[in-house]
Amino acid sequence: METNHDEQENSPIFLLPATANISCVVKVLEDYRTAIEKSNCLDIDGSEVSVIDAAFLQLLVMMVSNAQEKGLKFAWTAYSDVLCEGAKLTGLTKVLHLNTEN
Repeated sequence: METNHDEQENSPIFLLPATANISCVVKVLEDYRTAIEKSNCLDIDGSEVSVIDAAFLQLLVMMVSNAQEKGLKFAWTAYSDVLCEGAKLTGLTKVLHLNTEN
């Protein structure tokens, strides 16, 4: 799975909500399914995430795993410190392909 692909094939940026919690999981899942039908790339922007919970982290794991299974190109365009910290606390940085060594 690629975390930084060179071809910018006009793939849409999948913007995560600022409040990434259980209350928006269903909506984000629906948006994700629509997005992957229209592109062979999954570019995720998590820069606006200011709150994240375990349910949303589980959704991200599913999205990344599903993208891998479908052979989609995957990249984070940006991610917030809050998203990184949530991934670190739950041991998901590697699974989510987040570079948190900065």
